[in-house]
Amino acid sequence: MSKDMEKAGTNVPSWMTKGIEKFSPTTGKYDRVAVVINLGEAFDAYLRTFYRRLTTAVQYKGGTLGFTPEQWSAYVYTLIDSRVHHVMREYGASAPLIYHNADAAVPVLIEKILSSIGTASVGKHTGITLVPQFDVDEKKILTRPEFREMTLELKTVMDAGSITYGDVAYERKTEGVLDMMAMQYLRNGLADVQAPPLDRMTTPGVYSHAEMAPVYAPLAFLLGLRQMQSLLGARVFYADETAFEDHLITLASA
Repeated sequence: MSKDMEKAGTNVPSWMTKGIEKFSPTTGKYDRVAVVINLGEAFDAYLRTFYRRLTTAVQYKGGTLGFTPEQWSAYVYTLIDSRVHHVMREYGASAPLIYHNADAAVPVLIEKILSSIGTASVGKHTGITLVPQFDVDEKKILTRPEFREMTLELKTVMDAGSITYGDVAYERKTEGVLDMMAMQYLRNGLADVQAPPLDRMTTPGVYSHAEMAPVYAPLAFLLGLRQMQSLLGARVFYADETAFEDHLITLASA
């Protein structure tokens, strides 16, 4: 055997492998990819279910809830909007309406979602960072006085109903969870594969061919594109909302 083939089991000449330990991959370009936070129908169903539980807790004590389902949704949207502004402030975003250490009443599931929203790097050497974006009508956002007033009532109701909640708005750290951010990005890319009547337009994501982002290849590789197509593709129908009602009730009772 040639002396150039010194490494057993390889066909690489020794002169080519010599010194490779001195080299390491580096990122040539850095990209920030915006991920629109749109938690979808299941999350809206959870909010409705949780509101029903709040209503039941108050009625059990002989009272009535002092806010509407729309105001409850606005409370949560205000938290999400503030979290995104908090995360994006280092990139030039305005200050959040509600600061991270503000007094709040945040149910467990929403607390987990808020902490999952943030910056997330895709791989070690890709140079790609997912960052959150939240577009919401200002009419669906509470003012600070409205938020404080609802917080006081929510804490009273949750304490009466033995509901676990976090007492600050959200975590200070700006890092999010890659799995959550990536799944949200994938979900946003389903618009061009949804057939009527499900052809709702969404922000282009990893499945969209209208606007190919640099994040496409890394996410496709890391998450297994074919498996994700099987899971999220438009041709697959698993169940309607009513089939998951028991699960939503369980989450609302956490």
